[in-house]
Amino acid sequence: MTTKKKLTLKFYQNLGKLFYAIAAADRDVRAVEFNKLKELVKKHWLDVDIIEDDFKTDAAYQIEIVFNWLDEEEHLDAKGCYNTFVNYKNEQPHLFTEDIKKLILKTAYDIAASFSGLNKSELIMLAKLDLELKKNRIMNYYFSTITKGSFETIEAKVIELLKDEGFGVLTEIDIQQTLKNKLDVDFKKYKILGACNPPFAYKALQVENKIGTMLPCNVIIQESGANTIEVSAINPMVSMQAVKNDQLHEVGKLVSEKLENVIKNITNEK
Repeated sequence: MTTKKKLTLKFYQNLGKLFYAIAAADRDVRAVEFNKLKELVKKHWLDVDIIEDDFKTDAAYQIEIVFNWLDEEEHLDAKGCYNTFVNYKNEQPHLFTEDIKKLILKTAYDIAASFSGLNKSELIMLAKLDLELKKNRIMNYYFSTITKGSFETIEAKVIELLKDEGFGVLTEIDIQQTLKNKLDVDFKKYKILGACNPPFAYKALQVENKIGTMLPCNVIIQESGANTIEVSAINPMVSMQAVKNDQLHEVGKLVSEKLENVIKNITNEK
């Protein structure tokens, strides 16, 4: 949890540098641009995750804090701030999902357009940012989310959501109990659920008879802090990329979408 928190704080701090770079592209940062940033943080960025900073406030406010600090210092090194962001993005590419990239680009455009539309300097930097965010598109081998609640409550919800997407749980491995029994070591609560969607499993086996080596689809539930649970699911599209079979890839895409739906709906009230 500590490592994830540090990564998240740095993530938002670097976003603050990026959005400052956009506003400072024409060497004049205006109050209306900062006000627009604050509006966008409140409207969009506070819902990205549940990580808090050391003062128990949403880590997304680090975007505003860094932007404001640079403005008060009259930093005005747009290029330097932009390059710092790009270096961070390249060091931590897994944090930049497609949804996050879209939100970054939308925020940048809205800030630039908040004062008398887009000028030439802003347009150039926005074009660079657009190209940069399209580079090195990676696909994570898992979908993941962090939510609040007891382990047992979240586990029950995961099983229910899997059922909604047509999955049954074929296997359940209690890592905590297994490690205690086999090695006499203490470990956090951690379960691996082997989920199977029979119609899709049947289709996959029909077009690739050795795909059973990748079945069932694993879903992980693990403690990530006090009353905090992380839920992750395999992304079959990634594991199946090594198999040269277009028919299988079509099945994998559909299964991936269903498992991603499970993860996305973990934090939604039903």
